[in-house]
Amino acid sequence: MANILVCVANKETVPVLINMGLKLQQKEPGELFVLHVTNQDFSRFPQHIDYLYNVCREYNASFGIIKSNNVVDAIKSYVKEHEIDTVVLGKASDITKTKSKTNQLQQSFVDDIQFCIVDIPKESDYNIAVQIR
Repeated sequence: MANILVCVANKETVPVLINMGLKLQQKEPGELFVLHVTNQDFSRFPQHIDYLYNVCREYNASFGIIKSNNVVDAIKSYVKEHEIDTVVLGKASDITKTKSKTNQLQQSFVDDIQFCIVDIPKESDYNIAVQIR
């Protein structure tokens, strides 16, 4: 049994990332978690939170949201607390690769955590029907 964490930052990438989490869950059953980390007040974007909550409920995933100025530390704590085995993240663009949260997170783990880095379609491709499952 493997616990899978899907880290989401914006609404447009959610279908692609959760779809990957679901595919991994089919291969190795376990609990699916979806996490959004922000440094902003949750009340500033209620539609985004509602959307994430509803998607998670539809696919029987646990939804978490953390307010933190340090995304990497927040994710690391969540991984430890929920005994996560695999973390699903969006791939950083070439421009920001060395400073990306994805890169920082991968480098900060010394535990036996698997990472699944997902290519995210260009913004113009978001309107193409991305089906979850």
